[in-house]
Amino acid sequence: MDPKVRKIVDQAKGDLFSQAQAFDNVTCFTNPKDFPARIKEIQETIVSEISGYTEEEKEKVFLFLIWVTMALDGSYELTLNLQNEERHKNNIVPDKVLKPEVRNLYKLLKKLEAKHKNVMSGLLNKEKTRMGRIMASAGKGLLAEKSKEIEATSVKAWIKFWAKFGKKSNLRKIKEKANMIVGVDYGLGIIEARILWGADLVMMNPTLARLALAEDDVLQAMKRQFALDNKGKLSREELVRGATKIAGYKARLAQRAVFLLTEKGKISFQVNPRTYNQPEKLKSDILTLHKEFNDECMKYDSGLFLEDTLTPEEIKARKGQSHVFYKVDGSAKSVYGDVDKLMVEQVKKGNFDLAEGDSGSAMEQVMAEGANNNVTVAGFMTDGLYSFFCQLRGHAKARKKGLLITHSIITKMGGRIEAALRWYAIQKLADVYKKQGNTAKAEEVMKIDNKKNGTLDAPEARKLAKEAGLILPEEITPAEYENHEGKLFPQDLAICTIAEAISKRSHKIMTALKKSPIMKKQGVQEWETGDLQASMRPPYGNRFPHVEGLLGMFSQGHFPDCALNIELWKEMKINRKNVEKKVNKTMIEQLYSSIIAEEFAQAYEVDEALKQVLIFFDIYKQPYGSKGITADKLASHAFAQQTLFAKVVDAFPATEAEKNAIRTGFIGDFNLLGEELENQQ
Repeated sequence: MDPKVRKIVDQAKGDLFSQAQAFDNVTCFTNPKDFPARIKEIQETIVSEISGYTEEEKEKVFLFLIWVTMALDGSYELTLNLQNEERHKNNIVPDKVLKPEVRNLYKLLKKLEAKHKNVMSGLLNKEKTRMGRIMASAGKGLLAEKSKEIEATSVKAWIKFWAKFGKKSNLRKIKEKANMIVGVDYGLGIIEARILWGADLVMMNPTLARLALAEDDVLQAMKRQFALDNKGKLSREELVRGATKIAGYKARLAQRAVFLLTEKGKISFQVNPRTYNQPEKLKSDILTLHKEFNDECMKYDSGLFLEDTLTPEEIKARKGQSHVFYKVDGSAKSVYGDVDKLMVEQVKKGNFDLAEGDSGSAMEQVMAEGANNNVTVAGFMTDGLYSFFCQLRGHAKARKKGLLITHSIITKMGGRIEAALRWYAIQKLADVYKKQGNTAKAEEVMKIDNKKNGTLDAPEARKLAKEAGLILPEEITPAEYENHEGKLFPQDLAICTIAEAISKRSHKIMTALKKSPIMKKQGVQEWETGDLQASMRPPYGNRFPHVEGLLGMFSQGHFPDCALNIELWKEMKINRKNVEKKVNKTMIEQLYSSIIAEEFAQAYEVDEALKQVLIFFDIYKQPYGSKGITADKLASHAFAQQTLFAKVVDAFPATEAEKNAIRTGFIGDFNLLGEELENQQ
């Protein structure tokens, strides 16, 4: 027996990681010319050994065969992931050779189903249940909805259903035409993304890891065992990294993605330069994608429909409002819903030049003509189809200017700003009613869900704000905002200033990167600087030792958001051993203060209490801003809790212990996942 076949069969009987590896070994890491012989020997080995398997092992092997058959049906998986003309040259196997192998797999599964009916039936029902739970907490997912359409009564029917679903996706068609890597995020259901869409890789970070670990029973058990085995032995960083890796078993964490398909169906092309060795390749791919979009946009399977639509008059009436949200749901009514034709026509008519013009004016034009918008992408409010165009446009403009726009910091901070905005606006509105003595209205306000996008745009929220005497931004011009400071709902100048400051600060960092002499000394080209602002990446492998020296272990994927302190680079001497060192806590403070604390502070009034906090972070300057909320509210402000102070605090740090807790704190899901692991019982 071929030792590789032995390994694949043993992997198929193993844990989730081994099963995924077995799948990859067959579909990705087998030379095309060896494929027919290898798949035949795998089947023969399983048939000869099946009687000695436990029921659990039978389930795992059956699932492995189902995955492989589903992926190979129509030879899509081989076309996408396995065969490569440059590597394999004349060894590429045509469909006429591969299709009989798929038929043989169907025959084998039919025989196994007849002989082990209870095992196969139980497995299919488990799979149906599991797919129905994919991201159920976030709404109706595409795969979850599709899984309701089929009864898990026959293994052939199950495979045919999903194979057909995968094959008709335009993601498949685009992948075949475009020479690029395809990736997905966790929301889609990772094994399904690999199998149905032919995704090459997926993304994984602590945020996605928390979702993955909570959703999957197998991963939950692995996470618990890992936490118990290492309790008190590993640091939080090591625990979180280990748990993220466990989540990555299912996700098959690999290279860097340039194409994300979310669970909701939103399409987002992110042309990431670390995927390419040559800037010209990046430029070529952008142009190719743009052409594909113009050719295919009317047929594009966005997987979206708009539950709510506005007339042009209603949209015009909302002008001046910074966010317009619509409910978007993947295939609750149909798998491939209609998208707004007007936006598509705008592109087809050539009204938008990728590398010319102003993003804001383009958005205004679309809004003025009555297009429906529902997702903010690259500065546009857009639907899932249009987001593809917007991402492309942004990168094309950046390439023309010789710049590289990265969003890892802005995206994370933007989400926190949104959350803070909602929280703050609701608190402010409730306080107004309390001061008026209207407790009933205050309680009604506090029932508004502050966790969902768009809740502040709901008519009931706007009505409550008007009744309280607050001013809606759409009722006045932006120039008048300052005259009504503290009375706007939901925006406040202070909040808007934070968002703008962080965005500008991020671009300042990118500009400084390009001017830093150490960049050239390390052989990093200008177009590669996106690497330096990336978050949650695999190890750099000494390619960027200056990053490793600055951030230590965090550069290897420990820290969810690395804001690089450019000033340190000027005097920095590279020590490659830094990569093995524990993280320097002082550097953590520098990471916070470099991008968050200083800009945050400028947006708020500075009294003695806040002054002490700024001095503590060594970022106090005179004078600071005179607008915004006062210091007594700062510590309980949602934005401060999630960024400046890293951990949720109820008051300013007073004791050394409290100050140290802030110094060593990490942000967001990193902390949450770390605490879950540390407190595992």
